[in-house]
Amino acid sequence: MSKFSQVGWVGLGNMGTGMAQNLAKHLKETNQSPLLTFNRTTSKVTSLSTNGYSITPAKNLAQLGEECDLIFTSLSADGPAKEVIDGILEGVKRQGGKKKVIIVETSTVSTETAYELSQKASAVEGVSYIQSPAFGPPPMAIEAKLVFVVAGPEDAKKAVEPYMVPIMGRKTLDLGTDVRKSTTFKLVGNGFIAGLIELLAESMTLANTSGVGDEAFLGFIKEFVPAPSAIGYGTKMVKSAFDAQPSGFAVDGGLKDVNHILALGKETGASLPVLEIVKKHLEHVRGMEDGAGAKYDWSSVVAAQRSESGLSPWKEEQKTTQKEKM
Repeated sequence: MSKFSQVGWVGLGNMGTGMAQNLAKHLKETNQSPLLTFNRTTSKVTSLSTNGYSITPAKNLAQLGEECDLIFTSLSADGPAKEVIDGILEGVKRQGGKKKVIIVETSTVSTETAYELSQKASAVEGVSYIQSPAFGPPPMAIEAKLVFVVAGPEDAKKAVEPYMVPIMGRKTLDLGTDVRKSTTFKLVGNGFIAGLIELLAESMTLANTSGVGDEAFLGFIKEFVPAPSAIGYGTKMVKSAFDAQPSGFAVDGGLKDVNHILALGKETGASLPVLEIVKKHLEHVRGMEDGAGAKYDWSSVVAAQRSESGLSPWKEEQKTTQKEKM
């Protein structure tokens, strides 16, 4: 396995933290330099370092561009992704092409943003850019069971593959050299998951209005549709356990993705009626509890479905707990 002189990381959200922990552990086990890490909330970097992970805090984004030859990023939205690439490239320019740099972006962004980031990076001497969004919830990031969808220069993908699988994930799906392909694939996949959540919400609600109960229906899911996503999100709905921290995907993030997916559908001529409903329900939840709903896990779309069906949006035994977390 080819080794890089310095590996860097940007972004310690729910997904980024799990991936960074596994990568830092690998670097320590293979006697490589500690993971040079930048996060807007610096306390998260300090916390990982003090808890035994092989991590060194970066002063700023430019430091990564100056010192690293491999940099992973994990950001929440398109705006931060653009800001981060600009900061990293500033540092790369300072070191004047003395070392080649590979940037691996693992975030879910629009196809337009992926292309823009790729063009910016490729315009700087010695920089290769890989778009590699990750499939899987935060617990799978911690367990290194993610699936990465990669696109970018072939030599760069080959060089970074050993740092991704099995270190941070279980598999990579190669979509070629056009970074828009991996992003498109990720949006299609997330659209499927969003639709699955909506179908779960409707079925769970029907189980309750008809008197058979959502707990019994969850048993059916476990027996006949035993996919991790179906069981995981179904369990959250039954328990009304919608706290997105530290292992969920917040409503705001879900809306960001669904809007990207709907834009992709419009651009390519695909009708996406289910995802239009998902968007409506996510917007409904975001406005609940004086706006606090924006921070809930996106499986909370069931609260919108319950409200539309004449049920309490939160199960009574969970309602107090939800409010106490605000």
